[in-house]
Amino acid sequence: MGLSVKRKLIHSLIFNKRINRALVTILIFFKPFFTKSISKFPVMQKIELITADKTRFFLDNYDGKDAIASMLFWRGLEGFEKNEIKIFQILLNSNEVIIDIGANTGIYTIIAGVKNKHVYAFEPVPYIFERLCDNIKINNLTKITPINQAVSDRDGSISLFIGPECLFFSTSSSTLKNFRDYRDEIIVDSVKLDTFILSNGISHVDLIKIDTEATEDKVLTGSRKVVIRDQPLILCEVLHNRCEEKLNSFFENLPYRYFMISDEGLIPKDNIEGDNKNPNYLLIPESKLDLIKNLDKIE
Repeated sequence: MGLSVKRKLIHSLIFNKRINRALVTILIFFKPFFTKSISKFPVMQKIELITADKTRFFLDNYDGKDAIASMLFWRGLEGFEKNEIKIFQILLNSNEVIIDIGANTGIYTIIAGVKNKHVYAFEPVPYIFERLCDNIKINNLTKITPINQAVSDRDGSISLFIGPECLFFSTSSSTLKNFRDYRDEIIVDSVKLDTFILSNGISHVDLIKIDTEATEDKVLTGSRKVVIRDQPLILCEVLHNRCEEKLNSFFENLPYRYFMISDEGLIPKDNIEGDNKNPNYLLIPESKLDLIKNLDKIE
């Protein structure tokens, strides 16, 4: 039996709903000993999670294809960007209007939604956008607006390159050509955040989360007016050796301070520098530094 045939057979067994349920039941007993390895196993069910303030919410993983949802099933909110999500939940206490750019299947969006925040969630990949909408629906969230568009530095359309699938569907994409081995290209609608904010009459923005795989600088270029107008908090991925120089240039004359998010807490930085271990930053205007006075240590 060829390797590809074996893989197809294993794949068909793992994603058989009845077999998957039985395997998950068995693996739960081994979870305390092999959490990291087991967290890669797909879970075909509606997944229940609990926020820091004990609010329950769900992610729909009916086909087991959402790797993030499966990981969260096995490890809880500690299992995916734990420091970023802890900080995000704290910041939601003092911010009402949230922009989620690169929303994926919705973990940040749903957490904000169950705290009754207004969320505008942008996800350009059609099948990921569908799952995002499913997750909004099963949680009965009415203050979330999902938008099936890429956010960039221009309005119109743009090429989007999607990462390869393996056991799960690919939940990663970038408008940057030749980014890693992202070769599947689709054309999607693109919008500048400034255009979207103006055309929808959004009077203010409090917090922007950006995760667009090495094109965060383009997102911010198309968001310059709203950044200047509202000075929102910005939770931003910064990949090493990608767009740091352009990000530093964007913020050069703006009153922002930079903090790398790490296990040790928020690390002040003079410049935005990508780090393979800690790829996410909190960018905060000097006028709002009081909002992070209790975030010097993440617990």
